[in-house]
Amino acid sequence: MSRTTRSVEEKYSIVLESLQSSSTVQSICNKYGITQTTFYKWRDKFLDGAKTNLENNYKRKKVTMINPE
Repeated sequence: MSRTTRSVEEKYSIVLESLQSSSTVQSICNKYGITQTTFYKWRDKFLDGAKTNLENNYKRKKVTMINPE
């Protein structure tokens, strides 16, 4: 398997496809020529980013409620 640099958009699309479909991780990896290890790294970053953004949004609203203008 040759190394291919994927754009953020491509990684996002691949992870999103896996979450929205009933395809197995193995079939997604075969389709895009990536290893399962690579896929799981991308998925974990994707989910961590979502969690961080949700937490940040909650913290912003909480601060706004404490100091209304």
